[in-house]
Amino acid sequence: MNDNLEIEYKILINKIPDIVKNNIKPIQIEQFYFDFENSSNIITNLFDFDLSNEGYIYRIRKTIDQFNNVKYVLCIKSIGFIHKEYEKIINEQIYNQIKSNKIYSLIIKNRYVDKINLHNYEFDEFLNLNKDLNICEVEIQNNNIDIKTVINTLKEHYKLDNVIDVTNNKDYLNVNLVKTFGYKI
Repeated sequence: MNDNLEIEYKILINKIPDIVKNNIKPIQIEQFYFDFENSSNIITNLFDFDLSNEGYIYRIRKTIDQFNNVKYVLCIKSIGFIHKEYEKIINEQIYNQIKSNKIYSLIIKNRYVDKINLHNYEFDEFLNLNKDLNICEVEIQNNNIDIKTVINTLKEHYKLDNVIDVTNNKDYLNVNLVKTFGYKI
């Protein structure tokens, strides 16, 4: 499999499971989506191939982990259940430079990561939307877990009642969440 290919399920959940929230310190995430044209000079210097494809989403992310380490990442990804994803660690200066250009979407969330049977269950608690929204993402390798197993794990292990597969629903792509639900004021 191509190293840049990512396969993930996305499940809408009614809350962050208590077992997770009470035992795992979240990673704080601030991510911005932007147009290629406004930052093309910066991006083309960081990657050695053409990234102006209309099918790509462009994102910068700042994370603060449980030890207060800050990391800045530029990500270019295609859309879909199986998608290409290219990431580069960037410095704060490049992050702020891209951020100062035209940004069309901002997501602020807490991410709790729990590992079960070699799979990371990433529980995202969105903080800046008009709707209380929680999503679990599970990245899979070589199709070695199916959606029924993921949903069963969420219900049985994490004790969640209301789980809905939104993997193929474009409204639940992070880039679209602000358009779908709006910002908190």
